[in-house]
Amino acid sequence: MAELFHGSPYHLHRTFKRIKGVTVSDYVQQIRISEAMNLLSSNAKTVREIANLAGIPNASYFATLFHQKTGLTPTEYRQRKSTRGRNQHEPTS
Repeated sequence: MAELFHGSPYHLHRTFKRIKGVTVSDYVQQIRISEAMNLLSSNAKTVREIANLAGIPNASYFATLFHQKTGLTPTEYRQRKSTRGRNQHEPTS
């Protein structure tokens, strides 16, 4: 990325962190996990397929990273989202 902006990687890292409050790699991970969360709650693709779509081709690493960032495994997240979706459509007494 630094080459695209004709600067040093160190300068890019410092400037990005100063402006965004996180490192470039943390920011990219946040975007990937956010995309994975959307995919997990909106379709029936496998966790491996979602990992690939989110830009993390190693499914084991994806599951570990997802758990670190959300506190849930991808499967647990999907189950909670689907349970909430069903509960929203159930009649209340």
